[in-house]
Formats: sequence, C-alpha cells, structure tokens
Amino acid sequence: MASLLAFGTFASQVALFPAEVSYVLVAGGGGGGGALNSYDASAGGGGGGGYVSGSLSLEAGTYAVTIGAGAGGGGTRAVGGKGGSSVFDATAIGGGGGGGLDQSSWTSGASGGGGGRIAVGYGAAGRTSTTPAQGKNGGNGGSEYQGGGGGGGAGSNGSNYSGANGGSGGSGISSSITGSAVGRSGGGGGGASSTGGSASDGGGAGRSNARGNSASANRGGGGGGSNRNQLGGNGGSGVVIFTLPIAATATFSGGVTQTSATVGDNTVYTVTAAGPSDTVTIG
Repeated sequence: MASLLAFGTFASQVALFPAEVSYVLVAGGGGGGGALNSYDASAGGGGGGGYVSGSLSLEAGTYAVTIGAGAGGGGTRAVGGKGGSSVFDATAIGGGGGGGLDQSSWTSGASGGGGGRIAVGYGAAGRTSTTPAQGKNGGNGGSEYQGGGGGGGAGSNGSNYSGANGGSGGSGISSSITGSAVGRSGGGGGGASSTGGSASDGGGAGRSNARGNSASANRGGGGGGSNRNQLGGNGGSGVVIFTLPIAATATFSGGVTQTSATVGDNTVYTVTAAGPSDTVTIG
C-alpha cells in the first residue's frame, strides 16, 4: 500500500512538471542626484529598476532568488547610486543614478538617470545599458538656475527639464499578475528651482529647495532629484513575483521574505526580500 501511495505521488509530480510559470522581476531603482546651493543647482532623478516579465516552463528543483536593493540618493553634488539586480531564472538590472551638480548620470543602469545641472551647457541624460533593453533613457538637465532631467522608467523615457522646472520621471510598466494592476519601475522626477518633476509607478518626485522624494519600497522606482544643497531621494527596492499551479509547492530559504495568494488556478508568490545566497525549491 505504501509503495502505491509513493508511486501515485511520483506520477502526479511527473504530470505537473514542467510547470508553466509567469513571472515579473523588478530590480532596485537608482538614487536621485544631489545638488549644491550655488547657482540654485538642481539634480536629476534616478532611473527605474530593470523590468523583466514573461512565462517559462519550469522543472522541479532549486532556483536562486535575489531582490535588488534600492540605491541611496546622491550626497551634495554627487550622482545617485545604481540599484541592485533582482534574480529568478532571469536577471533584472538596477536603475541608473540621477546626475548631480556638474555631472551627468555616470551610474548607468537598466534605465538611465536624469541629467544634473552643469556650469556651462546642459547635463546629458543617462542611457539604458542593457541588451535587450529593460528600461528607457533619462531626460536632459539644464544649466544654472534650471531644472534637472527626469529619470527613465521601464515604460518611457524621462522628460527633459523645462526652464526652472524639473523633468518628469518616465513611466513604469503595469502588471496584474497579483490579481490587481500595479505599476512598477517608474523613473524619479528631476529637482528644480521652481517645480520638481513628477513621478509615477513607484518613483519619487523631484523637489525644490529640498531633498528629493524617495521611491516606494518593492516597486523599483527611481529616487527624486534635489535642489539647493540637498541629498537625492533613495531608489525603491525591487521585487520578484511568480506563479505556480496550486498543486505545486515552493519552499524558501531562511533569508527570504515572501507572501502568497491564490489567483485563479495558481498560487502567486511575491518575494520582497532575499539575499544573493537565497533560494526557492519548487516541487
């Protein structure tokens, strides 16, 4: 009798795998750039984290899972940091940091950060660095007394500065994998001496005479750019979301923070924290 039960379990696993799995990977967003008080300087917004989605046939086994950290905003006059990568079968690359005073976005990433103010001329935008692309380019920043560029999002380029106003962050991408639509990987808005650039899909808005807004956790948005001797906003952390048939199981290593919910015929797993050595065992 025991052998028959064991055979039945084995047969059901054979029938279940390979399983059709849908997934969304979002990397950490780039930090907004930091500004300096001289010339009413403004900094660029951070780029949204890389966005990778799709479906695949997954065999039973153990897989690496990592959540990319959001990058810190730039200090005064400094470029924002590059976001961390998220991993689950594929890899989503972190977003680029926003440009600081006299700098463009040298921390390129999946989405480019917005350009910061430079003393002569204009701050060039950061460009997406992934092939195939996981995000879009940042917007250009202005010269003295003008705004910073918006960071690129996964869905669209960041906007250029407009006079004393900061450029808007690029849009992210919306997914309903969890059962409701959520936008992720939006770019951060550029800092400004007048009106900071807006942001959506988890990105942080740019500010005037203040630190840039930080991006939302686990949505991979870029941090907002700052103005007048302020720090850039922090980028948002990433997330890994995947589905499995209800009959399948997922066992996570000790460093993983995750939740699960039933959506239709699948269990949807949302992983919000996991280090480079963490795993999930699917069976």
